[in-house]
Amino acid sequence: MGELRLGIIGLGSAGGRRLTAALAHPRVTVAATADPTVPGLASTVHVATGEELLRLPDLDAVCIAVPTAMAPELTQTALGRGLHVLVEKPPGRSASEFRRVLAGRNGHVLRVGFNHRLHGSLQEAHRVLASGLLGRLEAVDAVYERPWLARPNRWRSEVTSAGGGILLDQGIHLLDALRWLLGPLTVRAHEVHGAPMEKAVEATLDAMGTTVRLTSRADAPYCRFALTLRGKLGTLTLSGLETSSRAYAPERLDLVCATRTESARWDHDPSWGAELGGFVRHCLDGLDDGHGDPADALEVLRLVDQLRSPAQVEARL
Repeated sequence: MGELRLGIIGLGSAGGRRLTAALAHPRVTVAATADPTVPGLASTVHVATGEELLRLPDLDAVCIAVPTAMAPELTQTALGRGLHVLVEKPPGRSASEFRRVLAGRNGHVLRVGFNHRLHGSLQEAHRVLASGLLGRLEAVDAVYERPWLARPNRWRSEVTSAGGGILLDQGIHLLDALRWLLGPLTVRAHEVHGAPMEKAVEATLDAMGTTVRLTSRADAPYCRFALTLRGKLGTLTLSGLETSSRAYAPERLDLVCATRTESARWDHDPSWGAELGGFVRHCLDGLDDGHGDPADALEVLRLVDQLRSPAQVEARL
């Protein structure tokens, strides 16, 4: 079967969840962790920085979950040392920055942590769309809001560390999910508030003839995730996400179409375990399930760049 000796760089929110998933995986040994402020496990080598961890021997792969500005260099270094990499989204502050990372892959596995598409409601939505139950899609409304402006002094509030605001950090999950569900997206019109840290984005996109309206805000009064897909034969509505914070819960899906009416609800988040499991199979068995594809991540970053002015993109670099 084989075993993956894994290092985890960053033990904050995303890194901590990946550590939990790795400890539960039967084919993974957590060989080392790195974080300057969060302590590691007593049974595992722990160092302060990612650079120190990447100098350790006998690693096969690393998970990188650090502020956005730090991710590209650590990813490049890890790939250059022959390690497989799972890097938290966004993997860079712009498409051009991540393109430079891709130039150094050398055949090693590189996946990007767009785990939202592995939530139960989005997985079911993908199946419904593939079944044709909705008929031809006519309109899509997508909303992802989080009141981050009420919580200052976090690394996400600093352009030097985050590289951007709500669209780059959170709305990017929505763009990835929409591309996975609908196919390629092009920008028709958009309005951005706040620079260089965008606090609100309203955009109209085109998905192969279907109009998509996207909203991503950091000045919202509460957390909200909603996705409505209207087809000629029916409507599919997703509301909420089941996460560890439960800030977006409950997560549910409602289908109304010519042949049936269905509802489903999820009370747990399988996405972190599913994401890590796919990464392990890719590294050990060569089985690529298509999730976390760096080519997808590059296209999403290109969309983010298009939805921001050139001055904003340069300011975050």
